[in-house]
Amino acid sequence: MKDWFKHNFKYFFLFLFFFFCLQFVYTSYEMDTYANYAFSYGLVKGQIPYVDYSLIIPLFSPFLYSLGLYFSHSLLVLYLEQALFLVIFSHLLFKILHHKTWLFLLLLLLPWPISFVYAIYPGYNFLVFFFFCLLIYLEDNASDKIIGIVLGLLILTKHTIGILFLIANLLYHHKDIKRFGTRLFYALIPLSIFFIYLLLTKSVSSFIDMCFLGLFTFSSHNNYLSIPYLILVLIACLILIILSIRQKISFNISYLYLLMYLTIIYPIVDDYHCSLFLLAALFLFLYNFPLNMQSPKHLQLLSCILMLILSCSWLFITTKTIKDLHVYHLPNFPFKILTKTDKKNTDKLLNYLQDKKYILLLGHGKNVFFTILNDQKLTHYTNSNNGNHGYNGTQKMLQKIAQEHHQYIVIDTSLDCSTSQCQYMQELEEYVKTNAKLVKNIAYYNIYYLE
Repeated sequence: MKDWFKHNFKYFFLFLFFFFCLQFVYTSYEMDTYANYAFSYGLVKGQIPYVDYSLIIPLFSPFLYSLGLYFSHSLLVLYLEQALFLVIFSHLLFKILHHKTWLFLLLLLLPWPISFVYAIYPGYNFLVFFFFCLLIYLEDNASDKIIGIVLGLLILTKHTIGILFLIANLLYHHKDIKRFGTRLFYALIPLSIFFIYLLLTKSVSSFIDMCFLGLFTFSSHNNYLSIPYLILVLIACLILIILSIRQKISFNISYLYLLMYLTIIYPIVDDYHCSLFLLAALFLFLYNFPLNMQSPKHLQLLSCILMLILSCSWLFITTKTIKDLHVYHLPNFPFKILTKTDKKNTDKLLNYLQDKKYILLLGHGKNVFFTILNDQKLTHYTNSNNGNHGYNGTQKMLQKIAQEHHQYIVIDTSLDCSTSQCQYMQELEEYVKTNAKLVKNIAYYNIYYLE
């Protein structure tokens, strides 16, 4: 028993460490966490994705994260699930990178250029990176049948990248069509199950509209270019190419996978999406190139201590930067960290909206927060981002809101859309300001009434 615990101590530590980071250290950096939370929450509430609420990815990620939410809708459950998935992912890393896994984790905890929170928070992009690493491992350790199933799950996680990974297999195995055919056939198994679900829920056309046709609208409304991060991406690619030539490493499918993974930065070339690519580039670097590292006797203990120091330092910086933070226990959001002012404004808004019919047009994270806080069902308004409502989605949403009557509409005036990174559908806000009457102001929330 003692030997078993000693051997598996790192997994107990990592579970607690990841949960601590998700729940406390990086909890103020919501980003897409609430969006992914909502996708799974909608399933648990018995809603039909693409029909009852907008969703621009296939269903594997929302389904996987929904499993725990059937027991409780709490965000705490989602974080516990993600901590478990991160431990499983760490186990995979230890099998691939061995003791270099500790170096990988420590490099992620540095504040730049890859943000640790981007690597660990729950959602489909984490699963895409997991499948990227898993496929590279399986290429040398599993049959084409297993690889095919994983490719199918990747397509069901993020179809744009998954399809490119399938094309990478065709390019690499074009001289062995039988081998590619086996992978393709087994990839179709999970895809067929998903298609049957779409047929049963009568959501085929809505799925095609949001996940394929809507890509044109998404790319035209959401484009941003961070030159410094683009340069970093190019440097990372150049380093891998030069080292491959110097080390005389033969070309293998992992490089094709990385090339296809590069598309994750399009069309929003910002710190978040570039970090996701740099994450994959770092993994491939550690995987393909020997660093002549010795495994010191106390490497595990030293790494654990250093990880705690770095994460606690970040927590200290956050609490000092954002003043007056407090922990509140809210419905479905236990241990929610807010300032006293935000908590007061939240209570005021909820009290005013009580027993009223209303629509929230806040930033996407706040829409989700208030919806799940009240244990309500999602709507297409819950996701108020451009490019998330199918082809010509903005016009569809304008037509939808034009049909609303006797509704209170809440707008967040603190939302800054002065930069090109803002994905908020401002056209809806402008429609409300033009056609509805301002009846109440609560801090930075303006409340309109639509006759």
